[in-house]
Amino acid sequence: EYIDKFGFGKLTKIDLPGESEGIIKSVSDMSEMDLATISFGQTNTVSSIQLMKAFNAIANGGKLIQPHIMKEITHYAENGTKVVDEQFKPTIEEGIVSEQTTAVLRDYLERTINQGQPIGAFMGKERRVGGKTGTAQKVDPVLGGYSSDKYIASVVALYPVENPQVTIFIKVEDPSAGQYYGGPVTTPLLKSLLGEMFTYMDSQV
Repeated sequence: EYIDKFGFGKLTKIDLPGESEGIIKSVSDMSEMDLATISFGQTNTVSSIQLMKAFNAIANGGKLIQPHIMKEITHYAENGTKVVDEQFKPTIEEGIVSEQTTAVLRDYLERTINQGQPIGAFMGKERRVGGKTGTAQKVDPVLGGYSSDKYIASVVALYPVENPQVTIFIKVEDPSAGQYYGGPVTTPLLKSLLGEMFTYMDSQV
């Protein structure tokens, strides 16, 4: 039910060519093994933009918003007036989950950052960041199954937890240096990015 509600297995309709729907196992064709593997992120496949569309629904209180790569196209007339040539207004599905549910999920994401992951309480707890790392095996096209040595390390994050204004997704394919788990690979990148972001945001106050 929620795989469907969050838009997995469907085009996001982002204004970029070549988008894929991903692969979502049909309920009518689902085995007990499929149920087990889906529970920890295998069998089904999703794109980065599908993942962020769903994650943004948790950030914004339950709205599934069509992604766009730009807000509008403009130019300036000879008299210096800004002219809007085209606007990109997203379609919005309300109430995918309740605002109360998304608040609980964001609390879990904050606890993950501050208690469970190598990020620890970086930047201090006055910065209410929520996030979750991921580690995925890549598919070996020759063997037709999951590779034993090819991985994707990732992390999603939002800030601030109480009313998110920014969401982040970092993905590292085939990480080297002896590490492939999402935590050790991606959290240094996230920490650096957040540090730059906080510096910029503080300068705008």
